[in-house]
Parts: sequence; structure tokens; C-alpha cells
Amino acid sequence: MSNRDDLHWITQFTLLGDNKAFEKLVGKYQSPIRRFFLNLTMGDASLSDDLAQETFIKAFVNIHSFQALSNFSTWLYRIAYNVF
Repeated sequence: MSNRDDLHWITQFTLLGDNKAFEKLVGKYQSPIRRFFLNLTMGDASLSDDLAQETFIKAFVNIHSFQALSNFSTWLYRIAYNVF
């Protein structure tokens, strides 16, 4: 899935309320975000899962603030870093 695909799913979610579109984004980024937290937490899988979940909740609630000035992944990783 490319950045263009990300923008498609973001549009589907924000304009049409298609929750499946957000699920596609979670499916794409869940493992990388979890690995990001595993590195930061020195391998604490439980904490990494909790932090990843919090990241996606914040992304879900604040998706309207994504302006596509950067890639969705950049925006999402910034949320993840702030959650940590």
C-alpha cells in the first residue's frame, strides 16, 4: 500500500465514514508502530501493545487534522512518539 493508497483510505474514512478504511490503515501500520514501541520500551510487548493502541485511538480521533503535507506514516509516527 502506497501513500496514495493511504490518502484514499483517509478520504474514505473522513468523508464517507467508512470504518473499514481506517481498519486498512491500522492493518498496514500496526506491526511497524508496535516494533517502534518495542525498541523504545526495550522489548516490553505488553506496554508496546498498549502504546500502539493509544496511538491508533489518537489517530482515529484526530484524523481530521491530517493535512497531507507529509506522508500519513510521518503523521502517525509523530503521534506515536508523543504517546510515548
